[in-house]
Amino acid sequence: MIGGPWGALRILAAIYILFDSNRRGFGLLSSSLLALATLYLPMVVIPLYLLFKVLPIKFSVNTGGFSPGRRPEPKALHGVLCPKCGSENPTGTDICRQCQNHLTL
Repeated sequence: MIGGPWGALRILAAIYILFDSNRRGFGLLSSSLLALATLYLPMVVIPLYLLFKVLPIKFSVNTGGFSPGRRPEPKALHGVLCPKCGSENPTGTDICRQCQNHLTL
C-alpha cells in the first residue's frame, strides 16, 4: 500500500503537514486527520493544504461568516491583547488565558 519511493514521499508529506498544521494552530486531532488523509489522498490534500496556507480563510464574527484575509486588530479596553490569538487579558498578566502564549511587553 505505502511502499517504495512514492510511499516515502507520502510519509514525509504527512509528517510535514502534521507538524506544520499543529504549529499554525490546528488542534492535535485536526492535524492528525490531515496527516492521515495525506497518506491516502495525497493528490487532493497536499494541493488544498498548500492553497489554504497561502490564502488563509479565517472565521470573522463581524461579517457573520467566513472571509478571506486577516481580521482587523481588536482594540484593548482594559488590558493587554495577545499577539497570537488577539484575546484580551487583564493588565499585569504574563500568559494569555485563551492560548497560553507568553505575552510580551
